[in-house]
Amino acid sequence: MVRPIDNRSLSMAKVHSRRSEARAIKSELLDRFATLTNRATRAVFRREMLRKARYYATLASKRADGSRFSHLAEVHRDVVSLVGNEAAPRRRPDQPRTTVSYPQISNGLMFRVHFLSNGSLRRERAAALSDHAEMTSRQYAATGEVFLSASTNCPLFYERLVETLG
Repeated sequence: MVRPIDNRSLSMAKVHSRRSEARAIKSELLDRFATLTNRATRAVFRREMLRKARYYATLASKRADGSRFSHLAEVHRDVVSLVGNEAAPRRRPDQPRTTVSYPQISNGLMFRVHFLSNGSLRRERAAALSDHAEMTSRQYAATGEVFLSASTNCPLFYERLVETLG
């Protein structure tokens, strides 16, 4: 014997399926947002969510209450509220400034190179290589950085030093 269809249970099944669908969509959108590492792409994502929320709200207003579009509009609004606004960029603390003076180099030395000697492996190698230059000058900053100047007459040594710096 066939049982008659109960419309209330059918509509409740639709509501439950829409709610589970809404949860799935919301979860997917939040997962997608979590993968965005760039500030600009996150801003584009927020604009898209707001645009889609307005679009689905417009479609929902032309249909009966509780339509799929009203659920989608609600989901997109919820995602925007959960994601929130972008945090203000953090300012770097002001570093103490150090004046650098040009080193006293004799006019006989033709090739000169100036660089910060710490901060990368290439610079550290160039600093070690500059110890073999005819004249070196080091100036120390309060932040611990070392401004190194190396001078030489040998063009081949100068080329190797510049190649080491990259």
